[in-house]
Amino acid sequence: MEYKKVYVKTVLTLILIYCTFFISSLFRSDFYGNIFSPIACMATLVIMYRNTSRINGKAQPLSKRIWAYLTLAVLAWTISDIVWSFYYFFTPFNPGESLFLIHSYSVSNVFIFAAEIICAVEIFKKWNLLQLILDSVSIALSTIILLWVVYFNSSFEIVKMISQQHIVDNIMFVLDIAALIGILVTAFSIRQGKVSLYTKLVIYGVFVFILGDLHYLYQTFYDLYNPNSMTDFTYMVGFLLIAMGSITKNYWEHLKIRETFSYINVGLQHRRLTIFIFPVIALLFRNFDVQIISNFLVIIVFREIMSSYIQKYIEHERLLSKEKEMNMLLEDKIKQRTMEITKKNKQLEIKNTELDYMSKKDHLTNLYNRRYFFEKFNNGFLSTLDSGRTALFYIDLDRFKIINDMYGHHVGDMALIEISRRLKLYDNDDSILARLGGDEFVLVKYGDFTYDEFSQLADSIIHDCNAPIEIGEYMLYVSASIGISVYPVDAKDSYTLMRNADLAMHEMKDNGKNGFIFFDSKFSDKAKRKLLLENLLKSADYDKEFSILYQPQLNIHSKKIIGAEALLRWNSKELGSVSPEEFIPIAEETDCINSIGLWVMEQAIKQSAKWNKMCYNVKVGINVSPKQLDSKNLIETLTRILEENSLSPKYIDIEITENVAVAGEYKIHQINSLFGSLGVSVSIDDFGTGYSALSYLKIFPFERIKIAKPLIDVIATDSFDYEIVKAVITLAKSIGIRTIAEGVESEDQLEILTSLGCDEVQGFLLGRPMDKYEFEKLLKNN
Repeated sequence: MEYKKVYVKTVLTLILIYCTFFISSLFRSDFYGNIFSPIACMATLVIMYRNTSRINGKAQPLSKRIWAYLTLAVLAWTISDIVWSFYYFFTPFNPGESLFLIHSYSVSNVFIFAAEIICAVEIFKKWNLLQLILDSVSIALSTIILLWVVYFNSSFEIVKMISQQHIVDNIMFVLDIAALIGILVTAFSIRQGKVSLYTKLVIYGVFVFILGDLHYLYQTFYDLYNPNSMTDFTYMVGFLLIAMGSITKNYWEHLKIRETFSYINVGLQHRRLTIFIFPVIALLFRNFDVQIISNFLVIIVFREIMSSYIQKYIEHERLLSKEKEMNMLLEDKIKQRTMEITKKNKQLEIKNTELDYMSKKDHLTNLYNRRYFFEKFNNGFLSTLDSGRTALFYIDLDRFKIINDMYGHHVGDMALIEISRRLKLYDNDDSILARLGGDEFVLVKYGDFTYDEFSQLADSIIHDCNAPIEIGEYMLYVSASIGISVYPVDAKDSYTLMRNADLAMHEMKDNGKNGFIFFDSKFSDKAKRKLLLENLLKSADYDKEFSILYQPQLNIHSKKIIGAEALLRWNSKELGSVSPEEFIPIAEETDCINSIGLWVMEQAIKQSAKWNKMCYNVKVGINVSPKQLDSKNLIETLTRILEENSLSPKYIDIEITENVAVAGEYKIHQINSLFGSLGVSVSIDDFGTGYSALSYLKIFPFERIKIAKPLIDVIATDSFDYEIVKAVITLAKSIGIRTIAEGVESEDQLEILTSLGCDEVQGFLLGRPMDKYEFEKLLKNN
């Protein structure tokens, strides 16, 4: 807003200065005219110079040059005006009599023409040449005819007389005509593009200046010119308009608006009737002259017709150019798209190769996976039937779950990777090695090998698996069980070969683990019996086929019965008596253990409630499997059964296996939170048979440890096992955990356990498992 006020003040001040010269010119006062004319010129020069110097020459080089020439035009005129005034006021010499001084004013014409040429070149180089030539010829002819009528009065004599004037005047006349035609061509030819206000002011200023100069030359020819007259004021009006254009440009620059000279002579002409200004002016100076008017009309009609054809041609060329451009763009797009498709295809090939590789490989061990192994094995089996024996080694790592539970799956994964690395040593051209999943691997060996060679290979694999595995701060020891099935002795097809190796591997696990065994047909019989037991378990009538025996647990010092362990027995109506060691693992595998465990829990709690109502106050131990611990409804079910039988939780002892107990500190506290809130006690069953460490005792939140029977069996004969039992009892006492020894069958064992400080005992020496009636009699006698 502040800058706008400055702009308005500057324009008004300049107009006011020019008004003083206008008044002196109106009254033809040489005295005041020679004062105010130089003042107006100097004011114009100061404004022009200041605004021109503000133009950035690097950003606007063309605009800088045009305004520089216009400023020089004002400078030349100002110098001539000052010299004129000096002669007028300070010398007796009449400045009007000096041809040099008079012609010095013509320098301004040269600079203005130069500025117009620079501007025209910049504008016209973007224009259509045919239309420009047509417009230039038409405007030039119309201008010449108009000057012929107005300026020369249609007389060749006048032309001849004017041409005999001073050469400077003739040159200025030619420059004025050329400049006038240039302005008119520009004005009449622009068809598209908006001309800025300050550009219009400059054009009007130059146009007025040229008209003033032509009028001056006309007056000079007829000896009518007087200094400081309205003719001189016409020049000054031209400079005033140019100066106002300069002021406006500077204001627009402040508003970040710049001239782009983006005018073209292509398209629909909106001011086509303005060309009739030529015949109209001619009629004002001459009565109706048919020939003159006809000349104008011929030029106008010719221009319109030719313009129509030229514009159609230009539009046609534009469409062709656009079509070519679109075709080129389309070709580029097609080329680009083709390149993209080619690139995508290459990427797809790479991805397919990667996917094919990933589909064949196990992501952890980088061995073949289960799916690809069976595909490759089946295809390879058919192609190698005549190459000799084919042996399939089914490898399973023993109790590997314990490593995952104790150290975490990350350590377990690292161990599997190391085992896989060792197994790769046996993966040659005549073999296939794969990871079936979890801790199971399979190795197929093709060729004419003997059983001894297969045995040596299995021994070597087991030896490599047994080597210590160092992972960070842990030192792990892994064993492996291997089942071997040989074609064509053990199977005639790949499926049977695989199944038989699996059966042999499980047989090895059942017979001590960490070894290998060749398939034997009796393994199939064992598998068939296992399947039979599985089906019978699923259809068994628990109330009729299952029963519970109770083995007494006694205080080692007083020999008083303090509890009993509930032991499940199965008398199948098809098979008769089935050992718990045989059917319990099957029940675990088939998930029947949950329903069986629930039945045992209900029967044991119901019986305990009866005994405690009879004031025997015995605690019944109930075995709970790992799968039961994972059940969401275990505590809810146990609570419900206790409430239904009105039994206090303190008379129930939950026995969990050592494997669960050493599964990690998180698992231990999870078990404690399950049963601790309920009020039942928890015991560790078969302690010392697995991977338990004495250091775990300090974090056990349990009431009792049951020392495993295998340790008790040899306590009197094996010093090593004796020391283990001693250490367990000693450490348990130090941290307040009771100990009970399982499987006490001799007086020597009882005596040693008594001396070691064991709290409780259980075994055949003190009482075999018995039904509830016998146990009740035992309670009465005890």
